[in-house]
Amino acid sequence: MLNDLHSLALHESYVRQYPREVLEDALNTVLSKPYIDNKGAYYNKIVQQYARKFNRN
Repeated sequence: MLNDLHSLALHESYVRQYPREVLEDALNTVLSKPYIDNKGAYYNKIVQQYARKFNRN
């Protein structure tokens, strides 16, 4: 989907750290933007932004 298999360990750490909803929201955000060249990098950026919000609550 994101063609980012080289970052599998990072994605696995996200699954351990954040609720499914956070990751699904980030993925949906990325997939809704068809003009993004590097979807994997954009996904990582969005997860980090969502994670900061999640950690504040």
